[in-house]
Amino acid sequence: MTDAPPPRSESWMPAWMQSLGLLLLAAAPWPQPPFWGLRAALGFLGLGMFLGHRDPLRHWPQAVQALVAGLGLTGWALGWAGPGPAAWLAGSLGLLLALPSVRLLGQAWRAQLATAEAGRAPLQGVMAEALNQHGVSLLSRSMEAPQLVVFLRHFGCMFCREALAQLARDRAGIEASGTRLVLVHMASDAEARDFFGRYDLADVDRISDPRRWLYFQLGLGRASLWHLLDLRAWWRSFSAAVLNRHGIGRLTGSALQMPGVFLVHRGTLVSAFVHRTPADRPDYRQLSICPPLPRA
Repeated sequence: MTDAPPPRSESWMPAWMQSLGLLLLAAAPWPQPPFWGLRAALGFLGLGMFLGHRDPLRHWPQAVQALVAGLGLTGWALGWAGPGPAAWLAGSLGLLLALPSVRLLGQAWRAQLATAEAGRAPLQGVMAEALNQHGVSLLSRSMEAPQLVVFLRHFGCMFCREALAQLARDRAGIEASGTRLVLVHMASDAEARDFFGRYDLADVDRISDPRRWLYFQLGLGRASLWHLLDLRAWWRSFSAAVLNRHGIGRLTGSALQMPGVFLVHRGTLVSAFVHRTPADRPDYRQLSICPPLPRA
């Protein structure tokens, strides 16, 4: 298998994201009570755009937020603000957010459609190629005991962090049932070891899949634009990142990749939980229960 060359963004996109990110960060302290929410929104969007400006196509969700914010500002300027400098400023900033965002999102979507996908292989062949940090295949591990294979989102995602925290709490119960935990991720093994160590999961079997070949082979697709615009997912994002203090971080992997959970035993897929949205929360304890399989 070979990696396809990564698509390149247009030359103006990094400069636009960087400049607009700095502008929004500079504007964030200005809103006064009762507009504290606007201050937080400007700061959050500005920080995201500044951090993601080096790879705009990879960080396209920031453009979704910029588009929504730009349309909101433009609508406010046209419909509610009335004539005056504030309306001109809001309308100009809205267009500066919205119009380039549409162009960036269109190119990101075309880049995703152009990505070549390999054909799917038989499950046991896939499991034989999936090697953990010790060089042992998932197929071999599944012959020893049931394996709860958790495919994670990128490490910067609040839902990935929430899942790891839940798995750390559930680990004792999962292993008490005779099932072993396996974590599949898109980062390097060194990054995963350090990151999982924050959750006391550094010793768990882990499989690095930066090309997302295993994700594809198990039928895990990409999030759609509708997933990211779902209001329930936005609330869950806020709840996981802020209220539950899981936070967000640097993107490591694909922002579009959907997660999933699979229970495998003796080279057989026993059960699965395929996320409908990135915000879904599986019951890991329940999924780890493996019914007796007939002897071969």
